[in-house]
Amino acid sequence: MLSILTKAEVLRKGLAYIGVNPGVQGKWRESKQEEYFHKHYGSSSLVVAAIWNELCFTSIEGAQLVESEKSEKGFIRFLAAHFYLWTYPKNIPIMVTHFQLLICERYLEGKELWHWPKKIAALKSLKIVWRDRLNDGSTAHLALSVDGVNQAAFEKKHPRYNKNTPYYDHKSNGCGFKHEIALEIYHDQIAWIKGPLRAGKHDNIIFREDGLKEKLRSTPGKMGVADGGYAHGASGEGMHYFAIPSTLDSSELANFKMRARCRHESLNGRFKNFEILQARFRHGQECNGIAFAAVAVIVQYQMENGAPLFEV
Repeated sequence: MLSILTKAEVLRKGLAYIGVNPGVQGKWRESKQEEYFHKHYGSSSLVVAAIWNELCFTSIEGAQLVESEKSEKGFIRFLAAHFYLWTYPKNIPIMVTHFQLLICERYLEGKELWHWPKKIAALKSLKIVWRDRLNDGSTAHLALSVDGVNQAAFEKKHPRYNKNTPYYDHKSNGCGFKHEIALEIYHDQIAWIKGPLRAGKHDNIIFREDGLKEKLRSTPGKMGVADGGYAHGASGEGMHYFAIPSTLDSSELANFKMRARCRHESLNGRFKNFEILQARFRHGQECNGIAFAAVAVIVQYQMENGAPLFEV
């Protein structure tokens, strides 16, 4: 049975599973080994070790591992989940080949395929949280940046019509999903994610109807920094929640808003680095929610373990 794994152990095992032997290649430096590890799993060995160790000892429902999963085979499937989220391969043989026949094909389809991404996603309640500092006045007035992320998907069948207009994504000119993300401006902390929602739903409607408005309402004196897409809701009641670009802003305030939005876009880019959120999604809305939550958890671990965002 495996228990706590060190960074070095995760690095060694992760490379061995995909058939990479650093010794054969002339005693690779650790940085070279980390480079190959990251190219296959999307994160450093330190991040993957942190997630594995959390899963082994967490009491969070849905994330807990049974004893049989705290094994070499369990760890292989855990790493395969990272590989899958990072590369989103088109078929099962690609996965099997990369892992040198260490995984039976039946563990790479259907319920078994999504078992480990669901475990990682369940850590959302631990890692994607609305911290107390957003409520207690210890952060600045402009405390969050807010944005929506679109993803193309295969056409979702409408029960009556031949087109499913509410899911139309203007960015990909086809069917898609949308997710809402709120990020703390002064800390590397994802405070909120919501989705998947239909891509045709406007950002402001998502904000008003899907929970974030109530969250911000419960934090007196706090506002979110958002792009011009939220301008429609920036009149009347919306003025209490968003600071959007304005010609009336001083140069200092305009620069601050711009940097906050750019910082958020860099976070969106980290999500999109995972091919499962970049490619046209082919597994339905429920699985898309699992994939997005799992990637959000992984990105949060990355920010906490050596890969912070830039400061505003």
